[in-house]
Amino acid sequence: MKIISISICFLFLFQFSLCAQQIEKISLRPASEDLRASIIQIGKTISSMEVLMDLKDTMELGYSILNEDEMRVLQPDRPWKIWMQEFVQASLGAKLSTNSTARLLLIVKELRIQKAIESKCAVRIKCEAWKAEELSDAFTVYSRIDTTILEENDPSMVLTKMLSRLLIPASPLTQKVYTAIPRAQTISMGVATNTTPPILHVQQMKDGAYFSIQEFLSNNPSVQRILAFPDSLENDRLKIYELAPDSSRTEISGFWGICMNNELYFLNNGVLVPFEKQGADFRLSAYIDPYLRTNHGRYRILLGNKPNIPIHNTLTRCTSYDIPASRIDLETGKLIF
Repeated sequence: MKIISISICFLFLFQFSLCAQQIEKISLRPASEDLRASIIQIGKTISSMEVLMDLKDTMELGYSILNEDEMRVLQPDRPWKIWMQEFVQASLGAKLSTNSTARLLLIVKELRIQKAIESKCAVRIKCEAWKAEELSDAFTVYSRIDTTILEENDPSMVLTKMLSRLLIPASPLTQKVYTAIPRAQTISMGVATNTTPPILHVQQMKDGAYFSIQEFLSNNPSVQRILAFPDSLENDRLKIYELAPDSSRTEISGFWGICMNNELYFLNNGVLVPFEKQGADFRLSAYIDPYLRTNHGRYRILLGNKPNIPIHNTLTRCTSYDIPASRIDLETGKLIF
């Protein structure tokens, strides 16, 4: 009977810990009159604005972080294209010209929103504007924006400010200017074109230590035989060693991350942070639905006792901003939201 009771209790606790992620829907409000006034001039020469969403990830906008181990997944309150198109139309539609046939095409490459109790709302957007002049069916690059803003806790306000920067660029576009092309080719000919790294196509990551983001993306760790042992001086930390053919070992440091038994860890201030593949991206495992999570931090078993800090938590900070991190930037190898 005791064995049965313990088993049931363990099962209950296991199921309780694997609670499904909560969803928070984000709605956008039209821009204020003050902000609309700042972009009236472009509206005088444009008859319509169309929004195209060219996102790698359409599962979520980002996260609303409640505490160190609780958060909600942010999603638009309607389909992505409708959500953004209606916002643009409601904010600027009345300012568009009826005496012009010129059109503007906004291609959103990336859009992330993060809300946290202890910090301001963070918004990251990568977007291109393509313009078709009067009586033309072809588009050319007009402007682009790739930036992150930390503002008051209002995504609508932040997006409007970013939209004004996009529509009234402070300086001419310095990237390659394409000749006029049909609308259908604008996405494939975008200013920022990303190639898919090999790591996204493999099911089995190679064990070892990666010393750069490039080694990781190519699934080619420069040190391929590693061992991990508890750090006798630092609790919750491990020491990583390279294993030589003669079974001798040498401690290694300065690596970007490691893979052990197909589990990935990013080295952040001496702590190994678990992360994993999700779609065309890599997320910190703390932000993956527990039912779908594949990295359960099994390396912590090597510590021999219960960690002081939960394995999956939202305490890890972005490399460039003092806000919680949730993703790996596949271009720089840094922690971003």
